[in-house]
Amino acid sequence: MWTLIALALLGAALSGCSEPPAKTQIRNAIQAMVKAVEDKDRPAFAEHVSPEFEGGNGMNRRALAQMMLFEFRRNQRVGVYVVDTTIKVDGAWADVVLHVALTGGGQWLPERARYYRINTRWHRHEGSWRVRRARWKAVGAP
Repeated sequence: MWTLIALALLGAALSGCSEPPAKTQIRNAIQAMVKAVEDKDRPAFAEHVSPEFEGGNGMNRRALAQMMLFEFRRNQRVGVYVVDTTIKVDGAWADVVLHVALTGGGQWLPERARYYRINTRWHRHEGSWRVRRARWKAVGAP
């Protein structure tokens, strides 16, 4: 009986040392990216973007960084509100769909807001999940 209890405690201790499941890692990366955008911290955001990133209309990682810089300069404050997230993991790849509200404007009240559906493809490389591809579309836009 003591052996069984010892094995159960050892199993519980070892499970605490294992890394979180893929979906948890991706959700954590998304939260870090949201914080980076709201803090206007492009390097922190870029940590979660693959060097091989592909966006819509031929956008690469550098063009994404330039777009972010434009928006950061245009808006004193940026808000990101992730409304819904769907994650499907298949080995070292994951498809993630996000519904996100983005706001921008002055110090106190947003002057602009848009709601987007963002389809992303993530890849796990060397222990980290990174966005490899993203396509976004404004929802409710003409």
